[in-house]
Amino acid sequence: MADQTLAERLAQERADELKHLYIDEFFTERQLAQHFKVSRHPIRDALAILGIPRRHGRGVAYRHPEVKPTKEQLDKWLNENLETLSSLAKKLQCDPSTIRNWAIEYDIDWDKTPWRRAADRETPIDPTCTRLEELYLDQELSLRQIADLFGCSRGTITRRLQKHGIPIRKSGWKPVWFKCKDGHRVRSTYEQRVDNWLFDHGLLHTYEPSLPFDPYLTADFLIGETYIEVWGVHDNEAYKERKERKRKLYSDNDMLLIQIGYTDFSAKAKNRWSRKLEVLLLRNESA
Repeated sequence: MADQTLAERLAQERADELKHLYIDEFFTERQLAQHFKVSRHPIRDALAILGIPRRHGRGVAYRHPEVKPTKEQLDKWLNENLETLSSLAKKLQCDPSTIRNWAIEYDIDWDKTPWRRAADRETPIDPTCTRLEELYLDQELSLRQIADLFGCSRGTITRRLQKHGIPIRKSGWKPVWFKCKDGHRVRSTYEQRVDNWLFDHGLLHTYEPSLPFDPYLTADFLIGETYIEVWGVHDNEAYKERKERKRKLYSDNDMLLIQIGYTDFSAKAKNRWSRKLEVLLLRNESA
């Protein structure tokens, strides 16, 4: 089928969908081609048939009143979405300053949006201690990665960490990952031994699942309805406090939990860590 014929069919049969994705959702021509499973040429021709102005470059066409977002769209993106200003600008293929200019033009109170002025470089939502611990201690994201997530500077995140008493890692520190038999990459040799044990015993498991009572928190493992926490850090007050908070949340929400401490892996404990996991085999047999 020739491209032009395909373009005509797209314009005739899927015009509403094409307009919605290109104008309302700001799909690029490449994204539209992937969505409709065609090349970019019939997409361009279909847009021309429908009289839809093409976007030609980073931010230039978005200043045109026919293709820039409506006030309702922009207000929703600025006040309801939790993505950063830079990610929104990338989605719209424009500069962050263009978004601010649109907001001013539409009389949207920029200072009351989550991002405020880009020059302020402040966090849109002040991250909680628990959220920072999960990102910085558990997921081991860098200061830059966390700053990008919240749309602020590294200095802002550093000050938030210090405010909550979370120790700052030395510059140049990089996390070490340990590969397991099933392909999982985990954060410690303790977790590696647990993961391999689960694999060897044929127990399907999820690594670092989100917890139902708080999507910002994760466990180490989930098998069926049973969560596993490997408490592998000691002599760290921030970690100890977070551990106690999570234990209380597990208890308050009546969650099945197996707790394995670093002492369970010692030679003196004689594989106590694996004996704690054997209850999973019984639960699996009775399921």
